[in-house]
Amino acid sequence: MARMTISEAVAIVRPTDTLAVPLGPGVPGGFMHALGDRDDYVDLQISGALMPDLYAVLTKPGVHYRSGFFGPAERFLRDAGSSIDFVPADFRRFAPILERMRPRIMATAGSLPVDGWVSLSVHAGATVDEIHRASADPERILLVEVSEHFPRTFGVAPHEHRIHVDAIDCLVESDRTPLNLADTEPTEAERTIADIAVSFIHSGSTLQTGIGGIPNQIALSLAASDMGDFGVHSEMFTTGLMRLHQAGKVTNKKGTEFDGFSPTT
Repeated sequence: MARMTISEAVAIVRPTDTLAVPLGPGVPGGFMHALGDRDDYVDLQISGALMPDLYAVLTKPGVHYRSGFFGPAERFLRDAGSSIDFVPADFRRFAPILERMRPRIMATAGSLPVDGWVSLSVHAGATVDEIHRASADPERILLVEVSEHFPRTFGVAPHEHRIHVDAIDCLVESDRTPLNLADTEPTEAERTIADIAVSFIHSGSTLQTGIGGIPNQIALSLAASDMGDFGVHSEMFTTGLMRLHQAGKVTNKKGTEFDGFSPTT
């Protein structure tokens, strides 16, 4: 492992290179912003999805961004004339696409090292296998940006959500904070839609929620209902799901290796 400044890490990126970052919360924000300080790119191919911020590097000549999910940042870049493509894929296909692309640099965010281990914190999802492949390949680079503001998450054996510092090529420390999506008060229409959705749910159901007023209201309604014994297996772990757990409605008794846990990515 080599500890370095963000400027030193940016210098590792070649004018012609390939780089990949995780979806949304796993993006190493300090590193991505610092890449925008350079103007010597010839053919830098960046793979990612749902960028949590606007990064100047994605507007530079010689930089092309392949995104697996178009959020607000991607739509802005498209409308502004940046070089950006949409890579059609659902979540389960992110991993094989990334393996096929085989970026020279894998960069991700994490929490501060503890006892030699860096937790991958609030996200890794479909990039976990590629993170380990990049780490094991001497021709590739694994770059991890850590911050005291990123919480430690642990996973469940054998799916530990961490990587040892000895497996990291470049370790960068910053003061970046995780992406924070503020909860919004649902509108009357969203409450009505949520009520209709709740009518299709029964005790013992396995739940997955997304972002926004409707899924949050569904979870809150279930928390206040007479139903229970729910399982949770969700990409997002939202405030609504937190309230559902706090209400004692989640048991995750499904007869799988994840019994007692709510898997999220």
